Amino acid sequence: MQEITISPLDASRFEEVLDPDSARSFAQALDDAQEALSGRTLWHVNSTSTGGGVAEMLHAVLGYLLGAGIETRWGAIEGNEEFFVVTKRIHHLLHGDDPDPGPGTAPLGPAEHDIYGAALESEAEAFTAMVRPGDVVILHDPQTAGLAPYLRSAGAGVIWNCHVGSDVVNDATEVVWSFLRPFVEATHGQVFSRHQYIWPGLDRSWVTVIPPCIDAFTPKNQFQEDLSSSVYAVAVQE
Repeated sequence: MQEITISPLDASRFEEVLDPDSARSFAQALDDAQEALSGRTLWHVNSTSTGGGVAEMLHAVLGYLLGAGIETRWGAIEGNEEFFVVTKRIHHLLHGDDPDPGPGTAPLGPAEHDIYGAALESEAEAFTAMVRPGDVVILHDPQTAGLAPYLRSAGAGVIWNCHVGSDVVNDATEVVWSFLRPFVEATHGQVFSRHQYIWPGLDRSWVTVIPPCIDAFTPKNQFQEDLSSSVYAVAVQE
């Protein structure tokens, strides 16, 4: 497990881009979270510190949690090449695509189960030594879902955040849901970025939909004088 350094950021800067009511609501939400998580660590775990939308989002937003007094840490798993071949296949299947694994081979068969489980068992051994009972761990996307049973046994609250999915159910999605379901059902709750991505059969009382968020202060969201149009987005959910 690689730990990524987070630098604290002052969330009051959003007062210049949010209307007063939204700014107060945002500040209150941070205060409430700080109180609820007092004495605990909020962990975010994904598969990489660079590249991809999840890593970009975490780089942008975790500093505001730390700046609000919420003890926040970010870890990235360090699987081997075979593991990431399997998780890339899982990613395609979650989108409803069915990449051909080879003649006479199932998309996710016993060999893939063994590769996925072995890689995350190794990660879990080191990670559970750092997590304290009562900590909250947010696992991002399928690469990390297999950590859930280990973390729950260690006394952590575990949430799985799925950023990808398919608008339709087909053979590919059913294969990958069957593969991941035991890990996902070991969590205390699940977050999906769209309603359409929620799997059939999950207990909806433990499911939340949170659309992707952006940071108004990242460079790509700043006004560019030399462009005929600009992207000047506020830090609200899309």
